[in-house]
Amino acid sequence: MQTDTLQFSYGSQVARFYGPTKIVKGKSEFYCNKGWYNVLSGAGVLIGNAEVYEDQKIIKGDTLEYDPILKQFKSKGNSYFEDKSQNMVFQGGKILNDDLNKTSIITGGACVTRIDKEDTLFVFADTLITKTDTLQKQLTQGYRNVKIFNRQLQAVSDSVTFSETLNQLFLFNNPIAWSENTELKGNKMVVHFKDTVLQKIEIFENSSALMELDSGNFYNQLSGRNMVAFFENQKLKSAHVNGNAWTIFFPQEEKNTDTSLIIKRKGMNRLYAGDLRLDLDSGEVKGVSYIDKPDGKFYPMDKINKEEQFIKGFSWNPAIRPKDSICTD
Repeated sequence: MQTDTLQFSYGSQVARFYGPTKIVKGKSEFYCNKGWYNVLSGAGVLIGNAEVYEDQKIIKGDTLEYDPILKQFKSKGNSYFEDKSQNMVFQGGKILNDDLNKTSIITGGACVTRIDKEDTLFVFADTLITKTDTLQKQLTQGYRNVKIFNRQLQAVSDSVTFSETLNQLFLFNNPIAWSENTELKGNKMVVHFKDTVLQKIEIFENSSALMELDSGNFYNQLSGRNMVAFFENQKLKSAHVNGNAWTIFFPQEEKNTDTSLIIKRKGMNRLYAGDLRLDLDSGEVKGVSYIDKPDGKFYPMDKINKEEQFIKGFSWNPAIRPKDSICTD
């Protein structure tokens, strides 16, 4: 132990230290400005720029408390916990890490970062709980003001569950999700990954998909009771709608000149059907298949019915789309 000022009680085997302090115990190192430490049990409190470095863990906070019997540490204020064995980073106002129950609870602007060489996942919420099962797989649950960011997908919701075992992300209470130029909504969503690659999103009740065209001048739109959106290379490739299907899209025609490719909107298609499937490319509709007889109408661009230009409840929400800085906001 190295410190400016030290008081040691032989009876209790407790050292109290004041000023910049470094403690080394085996392969573990502890740093702080003041606090106390029981040299027999290993219990202690580190205060002021507190840091702990262990074999696979880094712990930081304004104050750190450690209970070796319960195998718990508590971090308060500017808390940071990195578990290299799980490729996880936890940040928040407070962190409780329970090694016996393999559980971490983060509150106060909580953020969990799941590090992956292909695509790191950030999950932000008021409260986050992460549990590790016997197979060393993670289950992360977030409550209130949830934001999610990775390169393929961004989302907001009231609550979230991410299962590493299932490789699925569950979003609850009217979530909104974005991928490339597509915005998805519904009462609940299940996001499916294969390894770390986005495969499909199931949307339940009041489902919709919006695709921005021509810098927001137009939107291809799709809505219905339930929907399954399929992705390829981060782009929406097809969508299957079951129940009360409604689509609005603006087909285009392309004309090549000697110097450029000219894209022109031909008009607006409005189509109702019980169930339908859309095939897409970069948000452009390439094909429509339907199960029962549809009710469809085409409007030339100069004769579009403004009352039919948008699906019911249309809203485009770029301002709340999470950015890559959600863990440092």
